[in-house]
Amino acid sequence: MNTIEIKTTIREQIYDILKNRILSEYYAPGKKLSEVEICRELGVSRSPLREALRQLEADGLVSGTANKGVCVRKLNEKDVKDLYQVEIMIQNTSIQLGAQNIDEAKRKIFEELAEEFSQTYNSGDFDAYLSASEKLHNEIVSLCSNEITEGIYRQIGIRNYRFRLMSLKNPERFRNSYQEHLGIINALLSGDTALAQQIMLRHLQSASEVVTLQVTKLKESDL
Repeated sequence: MNTIEIKTTIREQIYDILKNRILSEYYAPGKKLSEVEICRELGVSRSPLREALRQLEADGLVSGTANKGVCVRKLNEKDVKDLYQVEIMIQNTSIQLGAQNIDEAKRKIFEELAEEFSQTYNSGDFDAYLSASEKLHNEIVSLCSNEITEGIYRQIGIRNYRFRLMSLKNPERFRNSYQEHLGIINALLSGDTALAQQIMLRHLQSASEVVTLQVTKLKESDL
């Protein structure tokens, strides 16, 4: 039997390109995205582009409509507050309900993540460190084995990534997050659920404060 190679669709390719441009701030917040220019640049039709834009809107990265114009969404303080409220609830509930589910396989994953954090932080590999952070939070959510919770967490994944990226670009926050990540892992491995929750709460509240400050400065610069 011949192997069928499955490639991403045109919509998915457009989505990935635009998402990466928004997250890297190649497209600045508030920038209007011209369908005509994007179609010409990428050599695509409007139909898959509009499908990609609808997905980006669902991810909270753009706002507007195809007919009236789509812009890169500007963030505000409420966006940050809402996201981190949900993040705190999901992360700490997952620790509370799932810490007892850490078997040998999970222990190995967390131990490997601790090593990954050390390597990426000490080498200054920001992208790899960001990836390790995403893995850790996903692994914690998976501990409670709740498909609904995991589904909700996937839905806010891009927004989470965007805020995590903003937070870790702050040098002091980057340093503190490293110690917090290791502290969370060590507490989980030692069975200290309360300590893991305590560090997680401090970790997310500190990130929220840094991102809120950045969003406020961006808003003030527009005045």
